[in-house]
Amino acid sequence: MRRAFTMVELLIYLALMSIFLVIFGQIFFSVLDTQLKSRAVSAVQQDELYLLSRFGHDIRRATAVTSPASAGEISSSLAITVNSVNHTYGASSGSLTLTVDGVTSALTSSGTQLTGFSVTRLGDLNSKPSIRLDIVLTGRTTSFNQNLETRSLSTTFTLR
Repeated sequence: MRRAFTMVELLIYLALMSIFLVIFGQIFFSVLDTQLKSRAVSAVQQDELYLLSRFGHDIRRATAVTSPASAGEISSSLAITVNSVNHTYGASSGSLTLTVDGVTSALTSSGTQLTGFSVTRLGDLNSKPSIRLDIVLTGRTTSFNQNLETRSLSTTFTLR
């Protein structure tokens, strides 16, 4: 006598396998979504810390601010003089760039996009110019629910 599966046994097996596949699929996509979010948050935070450090270092060493030129002026670029060398910060193709002696380099990583950059000259404090920077960084990696990591940064620096 041949032993075979009945139709009921096959249906129970298929139902159980379907339930397991759905559960494991949800767990898998949840892990991937968490990884994508983590990658985006990390890229934005790293760029944010780097930019704060870079601006702080360069502005404090600067001897002059050429753009924005006067108090209250708002500009989409920052031009400073450091050791008689012009440094110009600006936005280009979703990236923050620095031009020194005609050589332009990107300051933001490939994992982030610059979605906002403005520079306001606040005035002079003890005859030293004060600059407010407003920067908006957005992660390029999206999660499955299409949420983008966005950070807004506003800080003030004064020349020494």
